[in-house]
Amino acid sequence: IESYLFYQSNVRMRSPSTIKGRRIYLTKFGNYFGMDTDICTLTNMDIDQYHAHMGRTISRRGKPLSVGTINTSIRSIKALLNHCINYHDEKLKVKTFMLYELKQPEFHPDIIFFSDVQKVVSHCENEQDRLMIALLFESGLRIAELCNVKKEDFRRTTLDVVGKGNKHRITFVSDELYAAIMEHCRNLGIDSGYIFRPQMHGGDHYTNIDTVRSRIKKVFNDVMGIDMHPHQLRHAFAINLLENGTNVRSIQKLLGHSKIETTMQYLGISDKYLHDDYV
Repeated sequence: IESYLFYQSNVRMRSPSTIKGRRIYLTKFGNYFGMDTDICTLTNMDIDQYHAHMGRTISRRGKPLSVGTINTSIRSIKALLNHCINYHDEKLKVKTFMLYELKQPEFHPDIIFFSDVQKVVSHCENEQDRLMIALLFESGLRIAELCNVKKEDFRRTTLDVVGKGNKHRITFVSDELYAAIMEHCRNLGIDSGYIFRPQMHGGDHYTNIDTVRSRIKKVFNDVMGIDMHPHQLRHAFAINLLENGTNVRSIQKLLGHSKIETTMQYLGISDKYLHDDYV
C-alpha cells in the first residue's frame, strides 16, 4: 500500500486529497484481511466478499454505504493490485479484469433553488460565509476549489480555476460579486494570496475543507432550516445555466467535467428545459 501511494504521489503526481482518499480505502481493505496478509494469496472471491461486506456496512449517518463509495473502493483496490503486478512483478491469484464495479443508480441530486440561495445570502450575517456561498453558486466551484481561490485568480469578473488533476478552466462571476469580493479583500488588507481565511484560529488559508463545508451547512440550516451539502450549489449553478438557455457543452467547460456524459446528468432534472425543448 505504501509503495503504491508513494508511486501515485511522487511519480503520477496525484493531488494530496486523492492520496488521502485512496489511503483511507486501502487501509480499510488491509485491516479487513490483516496487514500482514500476503496479497498474493487473495482471490477474486476474497475481494468480492469484502465488497459484499461493505454493502452491508452502515455509515456514521446511519445509512448503508452508497454504490459510489463501494465503486471507489473497487477502483482503488484494483489499482493497487495492478501496481503489484506491473510495478513489483508479483504473481497474484486475483484477475483484476474480473473486478467489476456495481451498476450506479440513476443520478438525481437534491436541488437548491435560486430563491433559496438568494434568501440565505441576504440573511447571512458573516460576510465571508456570505461571499463563499455566493461564489459557489455563481461560479460552480467545488468546495476544494473555493478554498484555493486567490485574489490574483480574478481578471475582473473572469475567474481562473485549477480543478481536479491540476486541470485549468475559467468561470465567471457577476459585477456585483466581484466588487464585493474586492471590498472584502481591501477590508482585510489582502493584496494577494488566498481570499477566504480561517477567522478563529488565523492562517492564510483553509487547510481543512471540512471546516468550510460545515460553516456553509450551518448557514443553510440556520436560515432555511434545511440539511444540505455545499456540492448542491454546484448542481444549482448548472441547472440555473441550463434553464436560462446555456448549451450543455458550455456548462461542461464551466464545470470542468472531462466527459459530456457527466454534464448530461443535469438534463434529467430540469422540467423547464425538457418542456422548452419539447414545445
